[in-house]
Amino acid sequence: MLRQWMRAMINAMTTPTLTNFLPLEWDPALVEEAVLRATCDTPADRELRRERDLLYPEPAGERREAAFRDLHGRWFARLGLDTPVRTALDELPLLATFCARGVVWRALSRGDAGADLHVRTGATPPPTGRTANPGAEGIACGVAQPESPHALGAPRSGTTEDIARGLALPVVAEACCTATDVASREARTVVIRVPAIAFARPDPLLAFLREELLHVSDMLDPAFGYEPDLADLTGEPAYLQLLRDRYRMLWKTTVQGRLCHRHALPAETRRAARHAFGTTFPMLEPATLDEAFGRFFDATRPDHGLLAGFASRPNGSTPTNGLSAGCLCPLCRLPTHAPERGALEPDLLRVIRTDFPSWQPGRGLCRQCADLYRASTLSRREAAALPG
Repeated sequence: MLRQWMRAMINAMTTPTLTNFLPLEWDPALVEEAVLRATCDTPADRELRRERDLLYPEPAGERREAAFRDLHGRWFARLGLDTPVRTALDELPLLATFCARGVVWRALSRGDAGADLHVRTGATPPPTGRTANPGAEGIACGVAQPESPHALGAPRSGTTEDIARGLALPVVAEACCTATDVASREARTVVIRVPAIAFARPDPLLAFLREELLHVSDMLDPAFGYEPDLADLTGEPAYLQLLRDRYRMLWKTTVQGRLCHRHALPAETRRAARHAFGTTFPMLEPATLDEAFGRFFDATRPDHGLLAGFASRPNGSTPTNGLSAGCLCPLCRLPTHAPERGALEPDLLRVIRTDFPSWQPGRGLCRQCADLYRASTLSRREAAALPG
């Protein structure tokens, strides 16, 4: 007994205080479905049903519903179904540093699965909704819908393979969360959406959550400098959507690269990421593409400005004469991978300036617009040459 007591005292002195705990609330429907799926056709199924049957004599109403939530919460924790979520959250201490809580919702489909940062407007803390008291071995069920997801957010897809534990981003200094940040911290909620069937495969679920939540951690990291919108960009909706798609690809590349370098993703992830990167940036030459991909995949501390800058100018800064591939044509306002490089005839320049008085040849134009104006100019010449 004395030896056990001494060992317990030593452990208490050497074990760090849990300061990165993020309170979690769970969707009761998600918890119930996950528990029923996990116990189906197992010896535990009979025990669970016996415990459920004991609750039915209670008259229908809030008390019985709360009892069922408590029961499913205890079984959810007993089966360890919450482990992938808690593991992924514990590996990213920024989430608990800058957010007051996390909620786990049931995704209605695989495409809806993911993680987001929600910010409640106003200074009052977000509602916690109805929470059960499931005891030491249970989880809290019953949450209210959070508000205001960030627009740019994290991508909604990306299945990954089995990975080992070991992620740990640097903890932000306590000074980063000052007294003036308390209200904003109380307004932030990490929202996770997963289908109940995902809990049947905890390793792929953990891998998926690590990738999704690393996006959210970036959004909270002051060094990343996240902005919910791509600032200082103008253009047609189609072009802005193209920029957002590029940004998401760049961000996803940095996330997968960091996880891969921490042995959290298989080595073949790099090849798949390189292919997706090349599909998003077809305007880059192979050598330039490889260099750009490595710059983002191998980045240890990426930032929002780097991603936004490359998304808008994949080939570098704006050229002094002409249009860069992948940029917006000043005439049709659409992105182009084929800028016009040939000299423009005086008649062609005159027609273009008639339609676009503020346009200058140095701004360039896409090949499609140049061809259309050439065809239009030729048609006018032929029409003028007709008799009568």
